Amino acid sequence: MNQGWIRTALGLAIVTLTACGGSNNSTAPTTTTPPPAATISLAGTWSGTIARTGGSDSNKVTWAATQSGTSVTGPLVVTVVNGGNSVAVTGTLQGTISGSSVALTTTVPPGALTALGSATCSMTGTGTSTASTSSLSAAMAETWTASCIPNFVNSASQTEQLTMSK
Repeated sequence: MNQGWIRTALGLAIVTLTACGGSNNSTAPTTTTPPPAATISLAGTWSGTIARTGGSDSNKVTWAATQSGTSVTGPLVVTVVNGGNSVAVTGTLQGTISGSSVALTTTVPPGALTALGSATCSMTGTGTSTASTSSLSAAMAETWTASCIPNFVNSASQTEQLTMSK
């Protein structure tokens, strides 16, 4: 046999095996999975009130919600009237949607209440709402840091009713 022909055939075999994935260093193609679809859309601007359960006063709230799949989040602004002046306190409200139920978490970080006299006061709250595309209501169980008492709340934990519409 012709040695040139054998070298050519051997070279073609190596090229063919490499092109067909003959190497053990192949990687599987990656795919991006989109977030699960939500049954309701909460994206948009919401407004309403938050009031201590059993209390007579309430504060105005606005929420600019963005949504990706079943996750929704955005800044929550609570307008607090203090000595005749309105002060905006900004935190975050986020949620996870399951059907028409939304598990909510709100956070007011240290520094958000500085204009009201406390740079270290902070709060977290949780609640569950049955929501629609235009209304949301939840009893929010809140936990406040010690620096908030007695300036903003009477105890480290309280429940407030959050009611909003868009």
